[in-house]
Amino acid sequence: QCRVTNLVFKAISVCGADGLEESILSPLSPRVYAILRRARRKIERWLGRFQVSEWVSSCRFGDGATTSCRGAALSVGDKLASTLEYQGNGNILGALVKCFPRWQESDPTRGPTFCPGNLMLTVPKDASTNRPIGIEPTLSGFAQLGIGSMLRERLRRVGCNLNDQGINQSLAYEACSRSLATIDLQSASDTIALELVRWLIPQDWFFALTSCRSSFTLLNGERVALEKFSSMGNGYTFELESLIFLQL
Repeated sequence: QCRVTNLVFKAISVCGADGLEESILSPLSPRVYAILRRARRKIERWLGRFQVSEWVSSCRFGDGATTSCRGAALSVGDKLASTLEYQGNGNILGALVKCFPRWQESDPTRGPTFCPGNLMLTVPKDASTNRPIGIEPTLSGFAQLGIGSMLRERLRRVGCNLNDQGINQSLAYEACSRSLATIDLQSASDTIALELVRWLIPQDWFFALTSCRSSFTLLNGERVALEKFSSMGNGYTFELESLIFLQL
């Protein structure tokens, strides 16, 4: 599905950036294309310029597994001492590491180590279904969570507070008394395609997102190129998909 979506957005890009020619030749209907253009403009306004200094100050380790920290060794100390594995732009992530000089005090020669891909596993979603997740390289996850925090803050500024579930809770309570239900879209996070993100997100933000994105996954020992932008397990997937869903 993501591969087909990528082909559609590549076709849009070939037609032109913003002109009338694009709306005529696009494989999308003019109505859908108008919605996408409006979403792109609003996302650009909401995000503003990407701030590198904010990214550095927002980076952190999560509490989950990484490619170099599995099992019980999941503390911040374990991750600081582990191999700095990454997928993405080694130059950018190498520069990011240099912003934390104490990280390398024990071994001055220590630097980022390329990882062939994240690890594709499944975890229980409910009693009958498993959900695919990607266990990210340690350094990539550190950088991803920084961007996730930045996106979360920008969503909060426009009234979407991902840290507060009060609205969801009150609406769920009201739904019980009115026999209503919410929509649970199947594989929502797994259908955010690469070219959709490239098309919607400003270039400076897209560059930062891709600098720590895993473009390959390891599935049963096989290296597979990813057509979706990011999986559950990536440190900014939830915030990125929330931004896109809010606009579309």
